[in-house]
Amino acid sequence: MSLASETARCILYLVQQVLSLNSYVIQFGTGLALLLAAVDVLQSDTKKRFSWFFFLSICLASIQLRLGLYADHQIHRFPGLTLFFLTSMFSIGPLLLPLVYNMTGASIEKMRNTFFLQLVPAAIVTLYDIYFNLRGFAYQAKILEDGLYLGKINVVSIFLMAGSLSLTGYFIYICKIYLGFYRKFGYAYNSSFWAMFILVTLGHIITSIALFLRNTLLYHIGADFIPVVLVYILLVLMKHPDFFKNIRREVKQKRYEKTQLSGIDVDSVKKRLSELMTDEHLYRDENLRIQTLAEELLLNRNQLSRILNESFQQNFYEFVNSYRIAEAKELLISQRDLNASNIAYMVGFNSVSAFNSQFNKLENCSPAVYRSNH
Repeated sequence: MSLASETARCILYLVQQVLSLNSYVIQFGTGLALLLAAVDVLQSDTKKRFSWFFFLSICLASIQLRLGLYADHQIHRFPGLTLFFLTSMFSIGPLLLPLVYNMTGASIEKMRNTFFLQLVPAAIVTLYDIYFNLRGFAYQAKILEDGLYLGKINVVSIFLMAGSLSLTGYFIYICKIYLGFYRKFGYAYNSSFWAMFILVTLGHIITSIALFLRNTLLYHIGADFIPVVLVYILLVLMKHPDFFKNIRREVKQKRYEKTQLSGIDVDSVKKRLSELMTDEHLYRDENLRIQTLAEELLLNRNQLSRILNESFQQNFYEFVNSYRIAEAKELLISQRDLNASNIAYMVGFNSVSAFNSQFNKLENCSPAVYRSNH
C-alpha cells in the first residue's frame, strides 16, 4: 500500500471518528434547548407560565434530537422517534414571529388573525405523523431510509423540502421586518443579537443543502450551529440576564421618541407609561421620582404632572402607588407564605407604614383583612 493511500485512509478514519463524536455535540443541543425552556418557565411571570420562547425551545429540542439520530444513521431503525418531528419543523416559523413582533415593539394583534392559519401546515403534517406511526415497522423504516438516506422522492422527503423552504421564507420575512424597523426608527440591534440570528439562519441553510446533497460532512457542520447558538445565548444570559428585556425596552423607547419629535403625543405618553409600569415594573423602585419618570418620557416634570392629573385624575404618587397596591393584592393571595412587610418592600414601598396607609386608602381595609377575605 502506497504512502498516499495509507495517509488518505488514516485521514478518512479520523474524519469518521470526529463525525461520530460530533453526533454527541448535536445531541448536546437537545439538552441545551430543554434547559432554555426550563429557565424560561422558572423566570416567567406566574400569570403566564408558558411563553412563545418556551414553545420555540421545545420545538428546537425536538428538531435537534432528530438531527442527531439522522447523523448516527439510527432514525430509520427507530421510526417511532420521528413522531412530531415534522410538526416541530413547521411550527418554528409561526412561533418565531410573535417573538419578532415583541422585539420590534409591534402589537402581536397584527399577526393574531393569521397565526392559526400559519399553523395549518403544521396541523397537516401532524396528521401524517400520526398516520405514519400507526403503520407497521417495515413500512416506516423503508419510507425513512428511502426519503432520508437514498435520496428517493416520497412523502417524507417532500415534507422535509417544504418545511425547509417554509422556514427559509420566515427567515427572509424576519430580516425584512428588522430592516424596515431600522429604516423607520434608526435603531440597530446589537452585534450579539445579529450573531444569534445569522448563525441560526446559516445553520438551517447549510443543513438543508446537506440533506439535499446527502453530504455527511456538510450536514454535521450545519447541525452544529444550533448548539453553538444555544451555548452563546446561555453565556449572554449569564452575563446579562435582562439581555432580551433590555433590547425590547430600547426598541419601545425608540418608537416612543419617534412619536415625540413633532410635539407631545398624549396617547403615546399614556401607552409608554403603561409599558413602563406593567412591563418594566418601574414602580418597584422605591427611589422612583417624578423627575426620573419624566426624563424617561422625554418630558419635564410639569408636563408629566399635568398629563397624570388630566388623563388619570391622579398625582404622581397616587399613580405609582396604584400599581404597587395592585401587585400587592395579587401577592397577598398568590404568595400566602410571604408576610405583608416583605410584600410592601417587593412592590416598591420604602416603609410598612406607608404601605398600610395606602392600602387602607385604596381598599378600605388592611392587607391582613384583605388576605383573610380572599
